[in-house]
Amino acid sequence: MRCLPLTVLALAPSACGTEPKVAPASGQWGSPDVGFDVRALGATLRLPCDAQTHFVGPIVPDASGRFEVAGALARRYAAAQVHVTGVLSDGKLGLTLRFRYDDGGSETRTALLLKGVQPDFSQAVCFA
Repeated sequence: MRCLPLTVLALAPSACGTEPKVAPASGQWGSPDVGFDVRALGATLRLPCDAQTHFVGPIVPDASGRFEVAGALARRYAAAQVHVTGVLSDGKLGLTLRFRYDDGGSETRTALLLKGVQPDFSQAVCFA
């Protein structure tokens, strides 16, 4: 019976060690052609021509600033699965976007985003 309190005390420090060491990447991040809006309960990836996807759940980088999320991307003329790998470092967010389109095609893009920057899609050429 006396072992129980010692066991509970021994587990408490290890439970604290599992919490993320880096705060969630909350806020608005952007580059000229990518927007990534991160909130407490999810994120939205925005691309030109009204393409966007929503990710459910907090974006919490690991101790090295890395995270991964996946979702479905809806566009005017195509649909795709998107896998996002991010690295948060020195106030910048590097993203690698891997698209797998429903027609079998694929594409990889990279972007460097800054916090508080709005994407500028005004120069994008979009087809109906």
